[in-house]
Amino acid sequence: MESLKPLLLLSIALLLDTLGTVLFKHGSNMSVQTTQTGWRGHVESIIGTLKRKEISLGVVVYIIEYIVWIGFLSTTAVSIAYPLSSINIILILIASSLFLGEKVGKRRWYGALMIIVGVFLVGGTA
Repeated sequence: MESLKPLLLLSIALLLDTLGTVLFKHGSNMSVQTTQTGWRGHVESIIGTLKRKEISLGVVVYIIEYIVWIGFLSTTAVSIAYPLSSINIILILIASSLFLGEKVGKRRWYGALMIIVGVFLVGGTA
């Protein structure tokens, strides 16, 4: 059971990181209207975006993810952990397609395949 702990922590951290990223993107896609112009308008727009519930929830998810990630790091060498975190790129690619409706072309899927191969070569000894 102890050998499953790192894998479980990594899986949870990756899923939370993906969820947080999707929440940030979703929240930032909803533009905030401002009556100000120039830099004041930009500041007002940024503050309005930060007040969106998706952004706030994304921050909470990221805080939990970092706590889980620290737990994972306590069980795994960083030279293995960091390459394994690249799996998140694949998960975000899939999530952006499924939940955000983004188009994912062949080149991106080929790149994702290369990342998977790299993860196994560099971090696959975990």
